[in-house]
Amino acid sequence: MIRRFTNLILIALSITFLTSCNDTPEKVMEDKLEVIDESIQALSDLAEGKLSVEEGRTKFAKLKEEGKKIKEREDKLCSTLSAEEKRALMTKYAPQFAERVRKMQTLSTNLYRSGKMDSALIRSLKYD
Repeated sequence: MIRRFTNLILIALSITFLTSCNDTPEKVMEDKLEVIDESIQALSDLAEGKLSVEEGRTKFAKLKEEGKKIKEREDKLCSTLSAEEKRALMTKYAPQFAERVRKMQTLSTNLYRSGKMDSALIRSLKYD
């Protein structure tokens, strides 16, 4: 269940990458990483009791909205990149994404095992 949940987050965040006036693919990737970092921090805060489950749901709903906005930027920008440019971009950022996804998996698993992650919280973490 947690692995599936984490995979859904990874897929959603991976899809959510790349335009406003001065937008660049690198800026969009950095914004994606920032949203992931905020998710990691929220999971850490939940684990440490600094954030209630209800506050966690609210936080993840906001992060989901940010992810959707990044996805819109990505969709616009993606159409202007060649396959080679997309591949180079993903190669450049893949290690950073992989590191963060490992952290999210670990935190999610620990929260689930501790009983602090209920089904409503899991649903709030899923990206459409």
